[in-house]
Amino acid sequence: MTIPISKGNEDTHHGMIQQIKSYVSKAAELYDLPGFAVSIRASADAPAPLAGLHCMEVTGYADIETKRLLQPDTVFHMASLAKTFTSTCLLSLCNAGQLALGDRLSGILPGFQMDDERAALITLSQVLHHTAGIPDIEDYHWQSPEIGADTLRHYACSDEIKTLKLLHDPGTCFQYSNIGYDILGAAIETVCGKPFEYAVAERIFEPLGMADTTFLTLLRSHCGRQLFEAHQDSASAGKNPDLQTHTKKKDAPKQCGQPAGYHAITQAIMDAPRLAMPHRKDKNKHIEKQPYYPYNRMHAPSSTLTSTLGDMAKWGECHLSGFREIMQVKAIPASHPGTDGANNASHIDEGSAEREFHANAGDARDIHLLSPAMYSAILAGDTLVPNNGEHMGLGWFKREQQGYLLLGHEGSDDGFRSSFWLSPDLGIQILVCANIDRAPAKKINKELFSLLVDYCSSG
Repeated sequence: MTIPISKGNEDTHHGMIQQIKSYVSKAAELYDLPGFAVSIRASADAPAPLAGLHCMEVTGYADIETKRLLQPDTVFHMASLAKTFTSTCLLSLCNAGQLALGDRLSGILPGFQMDDERAALITLSQVLHHTAGIPDIEDYHWQSPEIGADTLRHYACSDEIKTLKLLHDPGTCFQYSNIGYDILGAAIETVCGKPFEYAVAERIFEPLGMADTTFLTLLRSHCGRQLFEAHQDSASAGKNPDLQTHTKKKDAPKQCGQPAGYHAITQAIMDAPRLAMPHRKDKNKHIEKQPYYPYNRMHAPSSTLTSTLGDMAKWGECHLSGFREIMQVKAIPASHPGTDGANNASHIDEGSAEREFHANAGDARDIHLLSPAMYSAILAGDTLVPNNGEHMGLGWFKREQQGYLLLGHEGSDDGFRSSFWLSPDLGIQILVCANIDRAPAKKINKELFSLLVDYCSSG
């Protein structure tokens, strides 16, 4: 199903939309995906053949067991795309003067310790760049999630963290760490004085009008809201509510429809009406629904964002506008062969870097979550990612393709894959979502970008 933004847009970009539609259909079959969704947008001042393109294409099932089809407003688990939100929230606090990139974690988060004296030297910038030396998570406890308001801060200061040793001296090399971003989330909670999920909603979702985006996935179903409220009430009364696995259907909340044996929280989440379900392949490579959902509040900052194609497009528009302003990108002729991404990143208007950022109501392109100076710092980030030659800038991966600079992030959790990339040069954003393990989302994103560049060049 292809959803163009308007009839006029469909007429203008009919050839490109048909190519995208054909590609998505073939890719879903080639890669054996239960469900697959793509959103592609180009700015109004993108090269002429692409300018104003807006296409959402969905195919396959949201739930292969019930045969519920994907829709344009289906909600996907975005996995590590969450880190770009955590980064942006923290950087906005730096813009507001409440934090500084050189601040040490140990000075912000009371109780944060590791079994390594070097941990006291870790800065926010190092964690954002994945150079702090903090190890990665071994077990997310998706099948025994916690939903308490203090879950994240307890995790950041838990024995699990206190017994860890750094993998290397802080600031010396890249080592991807989900734990690091979860700890950043706890630091955000401490500074804002409210749970991480609410801080991000206040600083990002609400200004951008991302009404269908949340880190509190549990609240997407009626049953989930009941569990959440019951837990909050019990916690306020000093009780420890039992949310362990239901062994009998009669024990489960009445509104939940999942089979007996599901953890109550998973059961509640998977009852949400518009949520894409997680899938995997069995030993015979047959697609099956995964019996749990990747949700746990202790890992919200690194992993548990859920959103839609439409809401993520607002996110992309906002950051494209910020990056394009600092790079002083102009409309590029259709015949433009591409430019060197490293050089583009250095083309910064030093005067604009001193202007104050602002957050205005209205179009996402007009809302500046970060200052020009902060976008400049992201573009200047040069931490090498050893396995693929990409670079990291304050939570954003940077790479080149066909001579163009791209900034974005990949997402991978049990049952889901996502890939989100921006091309400031061309004013293009591409989001790919699939609801199964090991889907080649990044490969698909790259192939779609090539399709757009080739179409642009032929125009």
